[in-house]
Amino acid sequence: MIITKSISRFARNTVTLLETVRELKLLGIDVFFEEQNIHTISADGELMMTILASYAQAESLSASENQKWRIRKAFENGEIVNLRFLFGYRINGTKIEIDLAQADIVREVFERAINGESFTSIAKDLNNTCCKTPHITEDEIKERFLKVYNGLISDKEPFIKACKLTRDVLTDTKVIDKEMTLLLRELEVVTELTKKCIAENSSSAQDQEKYTERYNRYVDRYEKAKSRYDELEQQKDNKLSKRKAIDRFISDLSKRDKLLAEFDNCLWLTVVDAVTVRNDGTLVFKFNDGTEIDG
Repeated sequence: MIITKSISRFARNTVTLLETVRELKLLGIDVFFEEQNIHTISADGELMMTILASYAQAESLSASENQKWRIRKAFENGEIVNLRFLFGYRINGTKIEIDLAQADIVREVFERAINGESFTSIAKDLNNTCCKTPHITEDEIKERFLKVYNGLISDKEPFIKACKLTRDVLTDTKVIDKEMTLLLRELEVVTELTKKCIAENSSSAQDQEKYTERYNRYVDRYEKAKSRYDELEQQKDNKLSKRKAIDRFISDLSKRDKLLAEFDNCLWLTVVDAVTVRNDGTLVFKFNDGTEIDG
């Protein structure tokens, strides 16, 4: 017998799962899924495999469909999607505005392209003449990081208090947990209804048109609930990951009483999320709690 934590851990998709399970069954090998409490070699296990098979196509598309759903919802809510670094424009709240300082460069690119110049030639020329971001050495970045982080150590108590408040607000999952619980109940109910539907069709004569209609309703109902559950699960994982990152940041800052005398690479990897270089040479240090500080 093969013991597996859950169906999702056994194979990448339902099609592969069913093919593998049935091949093992022919060899007389049972697979037990602890989370679902299913023995594949049993009659009930085969019935559950039949139900899972009906969701095979939906599952294979779930990742891309979930992503498309998020993008559609973002559009519906008026959010900016994948346009954070669109050259020639700037984002002002939920609006995209022309950046007048960069507009001339955009016009020049189009004019030169229309006149037949290659994109490679245009990019090379613009990089040599229009790039305004100054060159910052690694030593300069380290020096400025020390200055910024030592500033946090010098006045850390109010900063840590603000970080904890931000953490509790941004990473709260109570609403998500409540909805996930309701969706799990819905999935259990629909699964039982589907099993009953299949069993009735197997044991007695049914109007196949009505059976198919009822069966498809259950499948649609299950897929909608599962899609929403997966989305919430991803949201919760993101929030929990964010909480861990903020907790690590707070913990490290809390333990440090002395100012840093030299750059600490381990500290850098622990607390810094990203660094942005502005046109005026200013560095913006984004820490793992979401705080951004100029340096």
